Amino acid sequence: MQNKRMAGEYEIILSTPTTSGECVIGENIKANPGYTYMVANYESNEICGVYNDVLCSDNYSEILQLYGERIVEASKEFAKKYEMLKSKLGDISPISKSHCEPVSYEDSILNKVAVISPSCLKRGLVNSANQLVLVTGGFGANSNSRGRKVFVTNIASGEKETWCREDIMGTINNDNLPLWAQNRLQQITAEFDDMEI
Repeated sequence: MQNKRMAGEYEIILSTPTTSGECVIGENIKANPGYTYMVANYESNEICGVYNDVLCSDNYSEILQLYGERIVEASKEFAKKYEMLKSKLGDISPISKSHCEPVSYEDSILNKVAVISPSCLKRGLVNSANQLVLVTGGFGANSNSRGRKVFVTNIASGEKETWCREDIMGTINNDNLPLWAQNRLQQITAEFDDMEI
């Protein structure tokens, strides 16, 4: 039997990913009048999740309309992010498994360019700008490690991220990187070299 997803006393009956989390509808058939349904935005990190911008009603059609409005805004946000990345970087086509070198348990991936599996990214964010990372540390980066955490720098944004070893589809050599990624990788590695001086 599948576990119900709950937000307090509300069962989450509908959810759609957004760029920052999810938009959800919850139902509580035992709620006080006026509070049977709720619509909310959900954001989470490794520690906790938060429901915010919560609105409640007994009128499902009203809640569904609010949900729809939020989904329309989310679709615009996905499109805006994609267009921004494309105009800044150029070709951001997703990296497929055929362009990767497989990674086994025995392989160290430290200081290598890794590719995040598309299944670990939100559907609207599957592109090479979100997939390509430089592995900088974590127990999961080592060979034969019991650890899973892998610390990386996103090549497109330069931001620090944390993934699990199993989120990595493989490593990729320089020849298979898009031109923008080759250029950004040179900048990032030069910054690391400057920090070590």
